[in-house]
Amino acid sequence: MFQRGETVAIFQFESSGMREYMKLLKPTDLNDLIAMNALYRPGPMDLIPNYIARKHGREPVEYPHPMLEEVLKPTFGIPIYQEQVMQMAQVMGSYTLGGADLLRRAMGKKKKEEMDAQRITFLKGAQGNQVDETTANQVFDMMEKFAGYGFNKSHSAAYSLVAYQTAYLKAHYPYAFLAAAMTSEMGDTKKLAIVLEEARHLGLKVLPPSINHSQAAFSVEGEAIRFGMAAIKGVGAGSIETICNERNQNGSFTSLYDLVKRLDLRQVNKKTLEGLVASGALDAFEGHRKQFIVALDDAIRFAHQAQLNRAAGQNSLFGESSDTAIELTPQMPFVEPWSRGETLRNERELIGLYVSGHPLDEYGPLVRAFSTASFKDLEKLEPDREYRFCGIITEVQKRYAKNGKPFAFITLEDFEGAGEITIFSSQFERIGPHLIPDELVMATAKLEKRERGASLIAKDLMPMWQAQERFIKSILLRLNPEAVPAEQMQKLKEVCDQNKGGTRLYFDLLNPISGRAIRLKSRLCVIDPSPEVLRTMERIFGPENVVLQGES
Repeated sequence: MFQRGETVAIFQFESSGMREYMKLLKPTDLNDLIAMNALYRPGPMDLIPNYIARKHGREPVEYPHPMLEEVLKPTFGIPIYQEQVMQMAQVMGSYTLGGADLLRRAMGKKKKEEMDAQRITFLKGAQGNQVDETTANQVFDMMEKFAGYGFNKSHSAAYSLVAYQTAYLKAHYPYAFLAAAMTSEMGDTKKLAIVLEEARHLGLKVLPPSINHSQAAFSVEGEAIRFGMAAIKGVGAGSIETICNERNQNGSFTSLYDLVKRLDLRQVNKKTLEGLVASGALDAFEGHRKQFIVALDDAIRFAHQAQLNRAAGQNSLFGESSDTAIELTPQMPFVEPWSRGETLRNERELIGLYVSGHPLDEYGPLVRAFSTASFKDLEKLEPDREYRFCGIITEVQKRYAKNGKPFAFITLEDFEGAGEITIFSSQFERIGPHLIPDELVMATAKLEKRERGASLIAKDLMPMWQAQERFIKSILLRLNPEAVPAEQMQKLKEVCDQNKGGTRLYFDLLNPISGRAIRLKSRLCVIDPSPEVLRTMERIFGPENVVLQGES
């Protein structure tokens, strides 16, 4: 797990930078974790590539002096811990343990008078061990440098042991562990989104909120994690308690009208019900989300009347008590369902993230083929280079420069994160018309490092439909002729016949004997590569066998 960098929600190892270093380091024992815990902080972080290269034999392990090999061998010749600085002083400078600790403190204070006195003491001790003055000064300079940010090994060891124990739980009880991690991050939608993405990456199914199955917290439900109702905006603890108590006492809810009739609407008000509907918690009922929203007022009136009838002890025409009388349930109104975009927007507004999908799903093949970076990898990208991002615009801030010309900042969100892109005045006239909230776009931006951090400067931006027309020049299908059923080829023919266009289709036919592929150009299949067509082709042949070719 550590070697694969699958350490989201693992204490001290959850940042994206640390996860990437884990994949490069491929730790083999607890000592590697202890070292990385000490190195991954300002100062020694620059030494991480050296530590990794030395561990894997790509860089020679060197020691400042042979007598220090025993001290530095566990960390491949790189001083990492405060304890190592103290040991170096003892071994080369003949310090006592107490004296070495005083040296460590003096180095931390960086007082020149104290350091000058300590240097003289160290040089005298080194001279007694037959170490020349030049080497002794070099070692003291190294110790002084590393003592400023060297981490206490005992602290790092304790942290790493907790991390290892945490990772054990994640490896052996992934559903329970990640459900607990999601619950702990319910107040921070960005962190919650990272844990949800980790669950999907690990192949763990995350079920949407459900009025009949969700608890307040995220919970384990069979071989899946069920979304917790407390993560839905506007759904409070009192409402959840009311829902769960009624469900436990009298069974599952069967419809919107059954739900409102059985609940105390002083505890579960209209706003709460709207949140439950829009988040998908009522999707198991007959009907769709927009119907439920439109029907809410009638449903609440129906529930109030039913509760008044029961309170008044009103009888039916046949003399039955109201508890057994047949109540006339209103009909669900006929309305068109929300579009996929509306559905996802409402999910994001209420939960802070998308649950039933992502707006970019529609253009998944295009994103995989032509985007060159993701916002989750932003801190690892090289500066002064251009990258292509695909995402949905979630925020637009338009400003005016002193000369009156407009510029803008946009927030763009992709599958795994979000980032800000600056559109300067020189690009605004051309790009400005596309800066619309909820617009799916492809942005080409240059990463520039500045004093206040990294910035993405837009060089080009276009709607995804336009990017599709510009970038896709041909489609390549990778096939094994002996393993492709005839019905798959028949489905492909139907797709081509029904979606004629200007994009040529090519086939890479794998020769099972030689292992090589023969590329053939289709004479008949010239199609329109719409998102629906591409998704259909991926369903038929698998995403890995559908390759978009064009501008890179």
